[in-house]
Amino acid sequence: MKRYYWLLAAITGIAVGALSVPLNAVAQQAGVSALWANYNVEPHNEFYPASMPNPTTITVDQFLNVVGLPDHDDGVADAIPVGFTFDFNGNSYSAVNVGINGFVTFGPTHTHSYEVGGGGGIPPAGNSYLFSSVEPNNTIAPYWGDHYYRTLEPGYTPSTIRYTTTVGSNGIRTFWLEWQNLNINDKTNPNSIATFMLQIRQNPLANDPAVPDQRATFVFEYGPIGNVGTVQTVGAAVGADDSVGFTHLNALYASLAAPDSVRLNTSTRTTCWPPVAGSTGLSGQTCLPGRDIWIVPQGRGSYAQWGDGDVNLDQIYNTNPKVRANQSLFVTLTDADLILQSIVNNIPLDSIEGHAAFHGDANHVGPINVNNGQSRVFNPNYGAYFYHADEYDAAYIMMYLAGKLAVLPWPAPLPVPGYKESDVHTTDVAAVIADASNARMSGNTVLVPLTLRGRVNGALGMAFDIAGMNSSGVQFAGTRAVDGEIVRANAANGKVALALSGNLQDGATVGYLEFHVTDKQNADFDLTNVMVNDVPLAASHVALKLSGAGAVNSGNVLGQNVPNPFMLASAGYTTIGFDLLNSENVSLRLYDMLGHEVRSLLSDENRAAGHNSIEWDGRDANGNTVASGLYYYQLVTPDFTQTVKMQVVR
Repeated sequence: MKRYYWLLAAITGIAVGALSVPLNAVAQQAGVSALWANYNVEPHNEFYPASMPNPTTITVDQFLNVVGLPDHDDGVADAIPVGFTFDFNGNSYSAVNVGINGFVTFGPTHTHSYEVGGGGGIPPAGNSYLFSSVEPNNTIAPYWGDHYYRTLEPGYTPSTIRYTTTVGSNGIRTFWLEWQNLNINDKTNPNSIATFMLQIRQNPLANDPAVPDQRATFVFEYGPIGNVGTVQTVGAAVGADDSVGFTHLNALYASLAAPDSVRLNTSTRTTCWPPVAGSTGLSGQTCLPGRDIWIVPQGRGSYAQWGDGDVNLDQIYNTNPKVRANQSLFVTLTDADLILQSIVNNIPLDSIEGHAAFHGDANHVGPINVNNGQSRVFNPNYGAYFYHADEYDAAYIMMYLAGKLAVLPWPAPLPVPGYKESDVHTTDVAAVIADASNARMSGNTVLVPLTLRGRVNGALGMAFDIAGMNSSGVQFAGTRAVDGEIVRANAANGKVALALSGNLQDGATVGYLEFHVTDKQNADFDLTNVMVNDVPLAASHVALKLSGAGAVNSGNVLGQNVPNPFMLASAGYTTIGFDLLNSENVSLRLYDMLGHEVRSLLSDENRAAGHNSIEWDGRDANGNTVASGLYYYQLVTPDFTQTVKMQVVR
């Protein structure tokens, strides 16, 4: 069955263990859940059920208006039992309030003021309430129009509204609610009748031992109608509304490639039976018999904790219950790396509540030049909160992985702990400079150290742009990391982002900028848009003197493997690069965390001056795939030794 995903949670991944302590605190929750951040809409084609087993009829005198009197026109029957507990919009329910006008609501029995016509002095409202910022909250509407419950009235087919609960062979329960032969939209027309149904299907993951997911699947089914051509099928609303009020998931647009702002907030009504968007120039919209609409929970249930570090949504997509249940397993270096990659590639993380940026906002603080200093902003056009995660959040994740934070998000107040027991988190950075005076050149590669001016004790998140290069003979090629950090760069646009945690003193090198040169021409470039821990710093100008007596210093360099983390499931090998000043014999060996040699990649082999590389396929000396974890590789020459750390993910 083809699915039409109207909103994508497009980041998945594989979790690995990380150095941490168990999750022992409840993270701060966001204010409300956005319905359309947690559900997919799927059109299906199925036959309408022939019968309902052992139904219970909701008698007409159970449908009451706002003053408690029976109302055939706009009444609501409160507290109809579903037969099981389900979650909707972050709350649990075991009963529904059924409106004659083709909708149900969940929660307190106060819905009578909001149906068509109102009653009790309430002015008519119609199904526009499904598209407005006022109540009713938590509404599911398979066909909300101006309907009438007919009994034994001359010339009219009697209506019935009935329900039942069944248990399938797999133990999953389904609540059936049917509006049968309801006089729809035109109360004066005996032929304007229709039968339709709402099913609430229990989630098979409701009893998941790791992350129980009791969100239900809601199914709208459409059965027979009266004489074709005389039935009023225009003007009903189809969809769902959550407690925010603005957020409307319009099921009529499930299969359209319309922008989210159109599909999710449209007030388009039905035009035919079964309901579709109608003849408005939108392709693919025909009234196919048997067309059902499913509102299906997206992925698995998750803790949905704002800032818990789970950027790749392992709580939803990982099939291992231990991973989903433990923050120390579902938060990994991959989560921090995804934030940095989103920055350098100019592709923001999915900002909708419950998605990547929501989980990645580990410090609940935004940069002062974004969202007025807030990382959680309410957008009234969508009726939902949107979230922002940046390099400083990635640094908080690094602190958690290093065992310096017991839980993410770190609860207020700041500061977070530092890297000395007697100290607290400190950020006192005056500048970040590209130290051209200590640059190293090997062949056609120039490495320029990134140097800290100031002091950091804790999390360090940094981002900047490389701009203003005035020499065609020098090209920015990326970055190289130092031990214990993640650094990402985009050579095409010059963006750089890094995250690390530790106790850094003035003059510390936090990474290297890599340039390729075709000749010895001097070159200039600028560091612009510099942000350190969400604070903007001044730009700086860098002069690379590549010619004359004051040429760039030279030396051997061992680079960071690419990709790192090395994810065996998606990459067949990782590349380890190194630069040599002169042709010489080298050894390159891989070790585990205990210092045991895993494999010798080069053993006293002669390599040429300049840039060299070797690939590793993730196997040890016996040809076995290594386990997930941290490893070290070491380059040794007659007068040079350097060790670099990598992470392997199976």
